[in-house]
Amino acid sequence: MIIYHTPIWWFQVPFGFKEFIDKVFTAGHQNGIYTSDGRSRKNPSVNYGTGGSLQGKKYLLTTSWNAPEDAFKLEGEFFDQKSVDEGPLYAFHKMNKFIGLEFMASMHFHDMEKNADVPRELKKYDQFLSQIFEEI
Repeated sequence: MIIYHTPIWWFQVPFGFKEFIDKVFTAGHQNGIYTSDGRSRKNPSVNYGTGGSLQGKKYLLTTSWNAPEDAFKLEGEFFDQKSVDEGPLYAFHKMNKFIGLEFMASMHFHDMEKNADVPRELKKYDQFLSQIFEEI
């Protein structure tokens, strides 16, 4: 199980984390993370994204945002009613699927710059982790 936690900067993972991912994944090509993109030369149109070597392994994602949760949920608000996972972090989830990881769950901490209730959020995080690890 991989547990990712990252702040979100400009609707993406921060540069340092992205740089780390790029270096690790590049070094992991044919070295334990993925063997190829999954396609064959005989039929290069199918099976893209199936060459990951981490099948059977899972990941969780938690993020922290300045954006309030309602910015993702309310009609007419900034994120067009797309969740964090379906919107800004869609590519992050596809990256993990590409290497064979199975998505378990996510939790997002919202409004952490202007309206944070850290004790409440830590309690929710403990409950989130307890629930996930009871299931597996």
